[in-house]
Amino acid sequence: MQETPFKTLHEEHGARMVDFAGWYMPVQYTSIVEEHLNVRAHCGLFDVSHMGRIMLTGPQHIAFTDHVASNARAGMRKKQVRYNLICNKEGTILDDVLITASAGDEASSATENEMSADPVNALIKGGTMIVCNAGNHPKISAWLKEQSAGFDVRIDDITESHPMLALQGKTSVAILQPLTDVDLSKIKYYRSQVGTVCGINNVIISRTGYTGEDGFELIFPKAHADKVFNALLESGKEHGLRLTGLGARDTLRLEAGMPLYGHEIDDRVNPLEAGLNWAVNLDKDFNGKSVLAQVAAEGPSRTLVGLEVDSKRIARQHMKVLHNGEAIGEIASGTKSPTLDKVIATALIPATIARSSESVEIELKPGVTAAAKIVPLPFYKRKK
Repeated sequence: MQETPFKTLHEEHGARMVDFAGWYMPVQYTSIVEEHLNVRAHCGLFDVSHMGRIMLTGPQHIAFTDHVASNARAGMRKKQVRYNLICNKEGTILDDVLITASAGDEASSATENEMSADPVNALIKGGTMIVCNAGNHPKISAWLKEQSAGFDVRIDDITESHPMLALQGKTSVAILQPLTDVDLSKIKYYRSQVGTVCGINNVIISRTGYTGEDGFELIFPKAHADKVFNALLESGKEHGLRLTGLGARDTLRLEAGMPLYGHEIDDRVNPLEAGLNWAVNLDKDFNGKSVLAQVAAEGPSRTLVGLEVDSKRIARQHMKVLHNGEAIGEIASGTKSPTLDKVIATALIPATIARSSESVEIELKPGVTAAAKIVPLPFYKRKK
């Protein structure tokens, strides 16, 4: 099992550690509900070092990214971050990722010497960063290598050398600003910057996250892991910061309507079914484009919906979704929403039923069903 540089710190702070996608990770420190509500009200600090971080450089790094990703890399603004999907040739999803454009001249690229000196030069001199999901990291690494044939591109995996922390919540600016020379007010949502944090140069600061709240994700050299972790906790004492595990991260992202690979999306689901058409640019060529263009023309046969379940029992993944007594799909994700105080879930169901019906039923166990109202996603949206 793989470990992040923060393993000992998690244990010292009383985390309950579990195997998550082959990584030894904190699922919670106190309770999932307490940590969840604290992120909504104040701020949470998450170890997300299990996610993959891959740098692309070379003369054709932009063309290569456009080849493998559904959304456009060409035309991205400097320092922009864009949600993206990596699809196979059948148009189904291998992973959902974040792609970051460099601050440098897009016509150039970090050289091999610059990359060897510091891989963050990809986002300073010229390059592209891909952040992928932990469970898909080996698959995506292999896929990128396979797809790179014929492209003048260099692929550097910095997951081991550069860990990642997420600071999420309304007090995140107040916590991070004293520790950095970057004016955080000038980093817009889904934008990034390279700057100094805790006296450490070349830290990647992205205004992104997976909770539905404002916040930042930090990528920095492994040698400084303890320093950054402890400095954030110290700075956050007066701003309600609490260590937060992957359990609350999951309930937060579900409330915010963000998909989780292996639940709402996988290699049996295409982006249009999952309601991710806004992350698909059919004006460029990419793996799976021809299939998705046909789906777009005909309309997807099924669609992802939100459900509010009239039950005290949680609708769990793979429970059957019924309509007029007939199985029409299954639950993708479900939880008791700490913010809304109701049971919520997602499911892929036939598009015709999603358009014509207001409710379905969930089979909680054989012979026991609960009514579920079809509602728009997301379930929760923060006030700006």
